[in-house]
Amino acid sequence: MLAKDFIRMFLSVTAICILFISLAQAELPLPGDQAAAQVTVTTVNVYPGEFFPYDTGTVSITVKNTGNSPVAIRRATIYDNNFIVEEGNYDSVGLLGAGNSMTFTFTLSAKAQSGIFYPVFSLDFRDSGFLRYPVKILVKETQLSVSIQDRPDSFTEGKKDKVGILIGNPRDNTVESVSVTPEGKNFDSIPSGVFIGTLDPNNATTATFTITPSADANITFRVSYKNGVNDHSLSVPLPLVMGTSKTSPNPVVSNIAVKEEGGFYRVTGDVTNAGLEDAKAVIITSSPPAVPVDPFKVNVVGSLKPDDFSSFEVTFKSENNPSIPLVIDYKDSDGNPYTNRMTVELPDVNTTGGKTGADSPLLPVAIVVAAAVLVGAIVLVSWRHRGSA
Repeated sequence: MLAKDFIRMFLSVTAICILFISLAQAELPLPGDQAAAQVTVTTVNVYPGEFFPYDTGTVSITVKNTGNSPVAIRRATIYDNNFIVEEGNYDSVGLLGAGNSMTFTFTLSAKAQSGIFYPVFSLDFRDSGFLRYPVKILVKETQLSVSIQDRPDSFTEGKKDKVGILIGNPRDNTVESVSVTPEGKNFDSIPSGVFIGTLDPNNATTATFTITPSADANITFRVSYKNGVNDHSLSVPLPLVMGTSKTSPNPVVSNIAVKEEGGFYRVTGDVTNAGLEDAKAVIITSSPPAVPVDPFKVNVVGSLKPDDFSSFEVTFKSENNPSIPLVIDYKDSDGNPYTNRMTVELPDVNTTGGKTGADSPLLPVAIVVAAAVLVGAIVLVSWRHRGSA
């Protein structure tokens, strides 16, 4: 019995030893080419997707041990003469277990040259062998596209006008934190800046501003954005030169008629909007030296659409003045006030209210008297001539 027990114990211990030896051997790193064969690159992420010259970005590379044994990794590097490695040389890595993955992240700065580059990712194994993997990185100088999309044909002091800035992304990667800010003097802007955020490749968007100039000015619309962690900007200028808009409302007075009515004048006519925008709050009245009087001190016309017209009449007093100014006040759709003036000629009236000159009632009497005197003189001469004969 003792021999049999001893034999069983010996066999059990032997089996356990064999098992431990097998497990220990399974955990040992594979030599050389066998290690390199079972480690592979699974994912590569380049951020940003495209570099500008001198941009800084990251390259993240994930490797996986697809075998059944751990692999001893000595170091991981990436190198290319067109990039500077700022961070991420892994000089001591260690074991990569069977079925496990490991990610290596490198911070790179591009040099000045544009083009397509292939920095080489290198994984050196502890015993022997290595893994080399080229990573594609694009470096392009292409900026965002910025242009003036909408603007008036001219600017007017104190008048609000819309200006639209079109921003497009012709790059192959998304840019972030896009914003537009107007810079300069002698104008007000609503809003003071527009934040757009992310702009995807081959997409465009518009930032709209309401600009009110106070004098001639130069606006610079600055577009700022990030390519990865890198700040970039560009600008587009817009001169604000004061002038008269070709589309603004323009009330024009016509068919003027003036009558004197017992101490005051009555002016009637038509007012037509000759502009291409609505004329709001149109008011017509007389101006000094005229003195507005009832019943029509002021004629409120209201709104006039383009090519629309309305009749009006105003009443006023004016003494010893051959003409008076007629004033047309109005506003545009943004509430900006404007004034047009025209001169109205008055009929000749004496200070007592009676008419003189061709309109005087004494003129016909004088003509009759003069004719009678002339006829009498002719008859007298004719009678004398006969008597002397």
